[in-house]
Amino acid sequence: MAAWTFMVYMAGFNNLSEFATKDLEEMRRIGSTDDVNVVVFLKQLDSTSARYVVVGQHGRGERVEVVADADSGNP
Repeated sequence: MAAWTFMVYMAGFNNLSEFATKDLEEMRRIGSTDDVNVVVFLKQLDSTSARYVVVGQHGRGERVEVVADADSGNP
């Protein structure tokens, strides 16, 4: 079990959607490790659903959960 969890909230259901993709790719270069989990909540223009992603290194070993009808702009 990782000692740390780095959590990222990306509300990209707007003109920042392409930057959310780039940011996720940057996180995938390092990915989660034995000591640190990288977890992302992500909503983008290409989907009506949001996703929780436990980032894997270079996309390998990722866990993704789809969250239907999530409004990332609603507190």
